[in-house]
Amino acid sequence: MSDSHGLNRSKNFTEWYASFDEMLGAFTTEEALQKCQAADVPAVRVLDPSEVAHDIHVKEVESVAEIEHPIVGKMRVPRQGATFNNTTEHNPRPAPAYCQDTTELLTEIGYSKDEIEKMKSTGTIS
Repeated sequence: MSDSHGLNRSKNFTEWYASFDEMLGAFTTEEALQKCQAADVPAVRVLDPSEVAHDIHVKEVESVAEIEHPIVGKMRVPRQGATFNNTTEHNPRPAPAYCQDTTELLTEIGYSKDEIEKMKSTGTIS
């Protein structure tokens, strides 16, 4: 490549980003999207975080689930990003309370009930 500026793209990122920002700043979001559409360049408006859960696409593909949190009540949370054939549906749940799943996790990794009880009796776990 004969363009040394292109070879050093990462070194010139701040400069490039500033020029890109300046160029885009000349347009409203709608104008920029229209120009992209006219040039067959895929583009969409970036949503504000407060808008995401209300977006028609997000609703259509059910990207957000409503769950019941034991302390704060109803919450809207993101579902997993992708699902594939023959996979079980991921149902989001609230984060566990402190030490809520300790016994279950220790059992999963191979500790016996006696070992877990000993850890509880010595105060190693709650």
